[in-house]
Amino acid sequence: MKKLIPAAAGLVSAVLTLIMAVPALGAGVVVDGARLGCEAVNLDGSLYIPADCGLFTAPAGLVEEGGVIYAPLRLNCESLGWTVRWNDETGDAAVMTGVPAIEALRSTEGYAMLDEDARQRFDSFVFGSRAFKSGVYDAAAALLEANGYLQKSPDEQEALLAECLRLAPFVMVDFGGVPDLCGGVEAEIGAKTYLPSYNVWRGDLKPVWRYEASMSDGYKTDIFTTVEDNPVVEISARALTRFPLAVRQYLKRLIYIEDGVNSYNGSGDTVWIRLDHEPDEDSVARTLAHELGHVLDKSLTSDDSVWEAAQAADGVAVSTYGSSSRDEDLAEFSRLYFMTATDSAASEAVARAYPNRSAAFRALLYAADGEYYKDFRADFDSLSPFEAAEPVYSVIMPKNSRMALTVQSADSAAGSVLVLAKNEGKDTQLWWIRRRTDGGAALVNKATGYCASVSGGSLADGRPLVTWDGPARLNETWNIEEKDGCLVFRARHSGFCMGFNDAAVVQSAAETLWTAEAAQ
Repeated sequence: MKKLIPAAAGLVSAVLTLIMAVPALGAGVVVDGARLGCEAVNLDGSLYIPADCGLFTAPAGLVEEGGVIYAPLRLNCESLGWTVRWNDETGDAAVMTGVPAIEALRSTEGYAMLDEDARQRFDSFVFGSRAFKSGVYDAAAALLEANGYLQKSPDEQEALLAECLRLAPFVMVDFGGVPDLCGGVEAEIGAKTYLPSYNVWRGDLKPVWRYEASMSDGYKTDIFTTVEDNPVVEISARALTRFPLAVRQYLKRLIYIEDGVNSYNGSGDTVWIRLDHEPDEDSVARTLAHELGHVLDKSLTSDDSVWEAAQAADGVAVSTYGSSSRDEDLAEFSRLYFMTATDSAASEAVARAYPNRSAAFRALLYAADGEYYKDFRADFDSLSPFEAAEPVYSVIMPKNSRMALTVQSADSAAGSVLVLAKNEGKDTQLWWIRRRTDGGAALVNKATGYCASVSGGSLADGRPLVTWDGPARLNETWNIEEKDGCLVFRARHSGFCMGFNDAAVVQSAAETLWTAEAAQ
């Protein structure tokens, strides 16, 4: 055996006392060639380490010869949690307690160098509620151990901790539960219709069966499947009941395709399930928590920079998959939000770890339904895409016409159609062109407080305009172009213009010139 570092007998008790006195969070003890951190006792041919509480078996590989302890290169005794690390250049060794580096990190200089926000997020990931420790703790611990965290300089330690913050803490982690925010809502599958050709996925036409799904809170949606009487229809409907109507109201159809790609997708008002097996209800609910984020995003977001700014301010990834794009980051946070919404400790940890994303997502939920999510009004206002201004109302009329843009019925709820009617200066004919910071605008009616909206967010030419309770949705956002001294209102979600067909106000592929006269 090559004798690398002798340890003089009689010197080691003090060193051992030092090691065993390391605080519970544990720090490594670096020793030089004259002091290896063990004074072993040879009893019947076995080596032991003396300690206050008795004798512990020495790390395997230590050898005593003539009262001197020797150790082979890169000795590692994982079974006891003791490690001797070697520096090839100096010959020094670090004898470490059984406490892993990750538990020792809060007593290290590198951790102290982190700013308060970074320390708070690291604590939330690693030392927060049990819901978050399962995947994050192991990944961070492996990273720190593999890189010899406790042997690094403070600057190197800080860099390693920053690397930990870029781990994927929440990627497909089971938080000990599934989304279930609406107990008591029941689903029912109604009429079935056979369609010989339907665009199931990006132009792929297949025969499908359409099922009408309705729920006890009034929500209805269509579920399409390429397999008749597939159990996934009922499974998906039940999974949807776990989400608030305020959220699922934006989902108009769910399409199941028997496909070996084994993937879920969501965009606009549609979610696709492409699987070659029958999923259980919990797994569908967990995935819908992600896909409904896409649906809300594409239905309501008119300014991507709001979420991008939240990403940058948080500075920490939600998941590896979320890091692939801005859209996936939002959807992964949606999954995280809904999966922890009924667990106060977990949801508080999310808010601590991601304060800016949390505020932006709450603002998105308020935009989805300002009544159901009324507690999130402050978040919406703080992130409002609108310029600060007092309302100034105008009468909006087609060029060379005295017929005004009018809410047909001021007494009705959101959804009243817009028409052209004789200009009489009524509140139903007065509109605030509420400018956005990104150049667009919302048209807010004085009588109702609702916005001019393309019905259902349709992309079809000729779709009617109605009032709705915006003003943040894409189909309520208008890009305004000046032309020949008039205005062209172009719907941001479709690119079509506000026009009219007889007295009905519709979105149209043809440009219509409008005037806006200040109200008297």
